[in-house]
Amino acid sequence: MNKTIKVNLGGYVFQLDEDAYEIVKVYLLQLERKFETSPEGNEIIEDIERRIAELLSHRLVDGREVVSVADVKEIIEIMGSPDDYGDDETGGSAPRPKSRGKLYREPQNAVLGGVASGIATHLNVSPAWVRLGFFLTLFAWTFGFWAYLILWLILPQNPSPIMRVEQEENALADLLNRVFFFLGRVLNFLLRLVAVMVGLVFVLSGFPALVAVLGASFFPMFSWLVIGDWGITPQEVFSFASFAMLENSSVLTMVLMAIVVLVPMVMLTYWGVRLILWIRVKDRWLHITAGAVWLTASILVAIVLAPNARVFGERERSYDRVDFAASPDTLTLMLNETIDEALYPESIILPDADVAFYYNKEEKTSCGLVELEFNQNNKDSLAYFRVKKEALGPTHGKAYMNLGDVAYDFISNENHLAMDEGYTCSNGKYPWIPSHVEVDVFVPESTVLIIDKRLKDLPGARYSLHRLDNKIIYIDMN
Repeated sequence: MNKTIKVNLGGYVFQLDEDAYEIVKVYLLQLERKFETSPEGNEIIEDIERRIAELLSHRLVDGREVVSVADVKEIIEIMGSPDDYGDDETGGSAPRPKSRGKLYREPQNAVLGGVASGIATHLNVSPAWVRLGFFLTLFAWTFGFWAYLILWLILPQNPSPIMRVEQEENALADLLNRVFFFLGRVLNFLLRLVAVMVGLVFVLSGFPALVAVLGASFFPMFSWLVIGDWGITPQEVFSFASFAMLENSSVLTMVLMAIVVLVPMVMLTYWGVRLILWIRVKDRWLHITAGAVWLTASILVAIVLAPNARVFGERERSYDRVDFAASPDTLTLMLNETIDEALYPESIILPDADVAFYYNKEEKTSCGLVELEFNQNNKDSLAYFRVKKEALGPTHGKAYMNLGDVAYDFISNENHLAMDEGYTCSNGKYPWIPSHVEVDVFVPESTVLIIDKRLKDLPGARYSLHRLDNKIIYIDMN
């Protein structure tokens, strides 16, 4: 094993193997003789040493710690031989390396991100003065804060494992450094506390949702995990999606939709764990890969769903009015036909949103709940009801055709209305027609309303009692 020797070059400590050390030693001695008569000789040698140290640091990556002969020869070839610097017979200043090299963040002497330490190393000044500059400009419209943050984000960390030799500081610089290091520890503690809190929010948002969705998707017994306020399970969502998309639905489409939903949950959980445990790893490619997968899946889902999205392009409505007897003493409203779940074995129901939709994949038919609203007629003494149908389509013509596929049945006479619970839709290409049916009942103030209790309990029924002064009687008409 070759012997290694520790050497201080430009304020940094390097380990050179014995042969590399001899080459550097001879090279620097030749430079010293070259510039021994120059008034700025010592400063020139220092600049050259700093440049050599910078070039060496770029080669000590991936765990390397010892400078080899090949490294030294390559750097001397870059720097040039002592004769390449020219003669200095007049005693004037000789040419010196102009570049200070690339600016890095220096984590070895960092208070926060190593920005001030890196700038100080680059300029060969005390970090105390750079830190003081950032602190003072902090009060100039927060310029110091934004400058530090931007440099923290754009400056790479010094990849070299070498340690900078501590410079002698004057009393003021030493005091400033102590103050800034104390403030840095306090700020780091506060940032760490905030990171833990944010991490907990991420984990509590992403992980339970991830477990719930996966568990409920593969094991129906765990569907209660994700029902929550919405009242639906993943199986119901995917089943309805495949029904609504018809020929565009496939296993691949369902997988893509699952990726769009699950990737954010996984990444939220990952970010939360990293923040809580303060794990620092190089995971740029993980984020790039996750983002690319999610974006690709989102684009493909959008392409697949684009033909179905056209269904929502235009809207058509129809209104059918039916009059009761003029100013009836009583008006009875009862439930006629209820939805036959044998005909529509699958459903998607959102109780809190008063939405219920039933469908049959094989028959390509669907059924939706009717909305019921009561209004007081203050214009005249007439009692009537109005059936409003609404349907969407890619064009006005198609929307009008879809409107004809929306069917709703009721029975009425002078003071009686028997209404069905739901309306039906049937169409070959698009079995799910985005549609809506609403029954609006208008009565004069003197009419007594007798309402079937089953109507009151229907999801989707709306009662504008704050605008009704009528007497209302609920009875059981089963």
